[in-house]
Amino acid sequence: MRKKQIHENLTSGGGQQLYGGSDGPKRVNLMDVLKFQDYLQDQLTKAPKVLPAPMSHNMLDNIADVFVKINDIQSELMHVLQNPLVVDNDDVVKTLKTMYKKFSKMKLMIKSLSHDLEDLDISKD
Repeated sequence: MRKKQIHENLTSGGGQQLYGGSDGPKRVNLMDVLKFQDYLQDQLTKAPKVLPAPMSHNMLDNIADVFVKINDIQSELMHVLQNPLVVDNDDVVKTLKTMYKKFSKMKLMIKSLSHDLEDLDISKD
């Protein structure tokens, strides 16, 4: 038996809702709702990862905090680069850009750590 496809008239305003997220209101249509329900169903049927005992409590939160702090530092470096006293000094600008690149490499290392943590799941058979 063939399933009926649902077609939505995208030109009319009916069937669309406003969703107020952190970015402000967005239009959500029926297909968005269905995709989100599939996403939730997929996430709710998966068991959470089980890390070895001392790592299971705060490890992920601490790594995420480090990543956020590095973002904050890079943001501050960008503000310093806009300072008129700094712009005139080429050595300082070069040093600040080098620091920014090093922090970017740190963020890449943290991302690779997140993949390593996925491999530490001890609930696998």
